[in-house]
Amino acid sequence: MRHANKEGISLVWTVLMLPVFVGFVGLAIDVGYAVWVAQQLQVAADAAALSSAAYLNQTEEFARSAAQLVAERNAAAGDPVQIDPDADVEFGAFDRATRTFQPAAFGSGNAVRVIARRTDDSPSGPLALLFGPAFGVGTINLQREAVALRSGGQGGDGLAVLHSDQPGAFTVTGNSTLTVAGGGIHVNSSHDEGAVLGNASTINLTEPVVEGGWTGDAPALSITGGTRILGNGANLPLIHYGAPPMPDPLGFLEFSEHVDGLRAMMDGPGLSYDGKTAVISPGYYPDGIRVNSSKTNLSLLPGIYVVSGNGLDINGGTFYADGVMLFITGDNARVSLRGNTQVHLTPYQSEGSPFNGISIFRDYQKPGDAALPDSTINGNSSFVIDGTLYFPNAHLELSGSNVTVGNRIIVRTIGIGGNSNITINRQGMGYDPQMGSIFLVS
Repeated sequence: MRHANKEGISLVWTVLMLPVFVGFVGLAIDVGYAVWVAQQLQVAADAAALSSAAYLNQTEEFARSAAQLVAERNAAAGDPVQIDPDADVEFGAFDRATRTFQPAAFGSGNAVRVIARRTDDSPSGPLALLFGPAFGVGTINLQREAVALRSGGQGGDGLAVLHSDQPGAFTVTGNSTLTVAGGGIHVNSSHDEGAVLGNASTINLTEPVVEGGWTGDAPALSITGGTRILGNGANLPLIHYGAPPMPDPLGFLEFSEHVDGLRAMMDGPGLSYDGKTAVISPGYYPDGIRVNSSKTNLSLLPGIYVVSGNGLDINGGTFYADGVMLFITGDNARVSLRGNTQVHLTPYQSEGSPFNGISIFRDYQKPGDAALPDSTINGNSSFVIDGTLYFPNAHLELSGSNVTVGNRIIVRTIGIGGNSNITINRQGMGYDPQMGSIFLVS
């Protein structure tokens, strides 16, 4: 009888304590779930702040949009992280000595703070708990923030090489000379031989010409990894090793509705060009644009050209494109400017457009796509190319004699070979001495 009483008491205690045990287990699960989601919000805030900081020298709209678009590419609790670009993105000044962030008007500071939230008043609302509703607590408010700083003054972005770990991502060989007038070079590759420099090559980086004289740091070759210098050594500028990787200065375009709009043109009717002397209009050219005759004069009216097929292939004749952006897209599309050609290419101009100032934009590679073909510019003194050349997922090969190629080049990888003499003219293009380093500080 006593044994039965003990079993009965044990059963009663078990029944009484079971909700408590379940409550503790549920609490542990909910706490772990909240910690996990908070970490996801932190990752989104970090990425959004770094992206936004890349636009502190451009417009406030771009800086806010970059944060919003990059945040949405991250997930928390299985849903895209949605931030309010007005309420959750704040510009200001970060003081390294005190490690404090002071809000300030856009354009007057050096930092941006981004908040990623799951709260009552956030776009996605608070985080729903798994077991909390059983105890009268259905949701919890979570938020994480990040502060990204632009600093360093290490030479700007005359040339930005984006590949994160490719050996020889930036290669200069032979007797080639590369000059960046009014800017520097930034190489993101963390490889020990991220830059390969020939023993007879020369790299010249000149200071910006500004009213009152330049007072910032000297432009430099900034690289995350290391260099391999062939032979007895090259003629090199100041090199900063271990530099933080530079976010793609135009990276927000990858997820932009504006780029999607250009791709959508490929679903509509296309225009054609027969390779003869002509004046052509902006639009979609599914078979590419090709000139292969010294007698051909091709002029492009101002605007945006979506070019697929084999891309842009100019070999001879005259190619005149003033106020133009060439959007090169498709698996086989490339840019090839070569031969005894006269080239005049200046960028698309439209105040407020994300494409303002871009001359050539090689579309991004999509996951699963074949490797994009290399693009080539083999020029001469008859080449006049201004604006930004943007090849974020493609290799660009530069060569030629006394060639000025753009005001800024952004590439995945780049090679400069032969006995070339190449200039990237950054002078007068709104040089920003703080573009050299963008990193998280909080």
